[in-house]
Amino acid sequence: WTRDKTIVKENIIVTIGSVTQQKGLQRKGFDFFKEVSKELPDYKFIIIGPNEHFKAMLEKDAPDNLIIHSFMSQNNFKKILNKAKVFCQFSLAEGLPNTLCEAMLYECIPVGSSVNGIPKAIGNSKLIITKPELIQAKNAIKYAINMKPSDGTHFRNRIISLFPKHSREETLKDII
Repeated sequence: WTRDKTIVKENIIVTIGSVTQQKGLQRKGFDFFKEVSKELPDYKFIIIGPNEHFKAMLEKDAPDNLIIHSFMSQNNFKKILNKAKVFCQFSLAEGLPNTLCEAMLYECIPVGSSVNGIPKAIGNSKLIITKPELIQAKNAIKYAINMKPSDGTHFRNRIISLFPKHSREETLKDII
């Protein structure tokens, strides 16, 4: 989970999540992410994770700047995270999302909803939307896009310091 520094970050906004049921589209915020992409046509948006049925649903009336991939290998989504500047987690319900933390390890600037563990992972209130409103999301994404590339390193370091590997290992041992 280390970024390839030879790859230049681009103004790409990505979201990732497994969606195999209708309610998953809303719960993961994919429908909202799609609406946000329509409001920001100058940026490239990518959704990764819906199954083929929900991919086809999302592609209906999708704007030209939105690309939707169903399941993809870990290596392929790591390639996208290497290039993406912003990662969005617009979930309506979520614990501490692995994909958000993984994207932050790839030095993506995080933008997310104010549910459960998302604000704790992000830590910057300007990057958190309090409800699914297009204006809030647009402002947070524009703020993220305008951040310096070195800010991505800050978010990587935040995840490493908040959730060190040895703490996770110790917690798992305690549970077992």
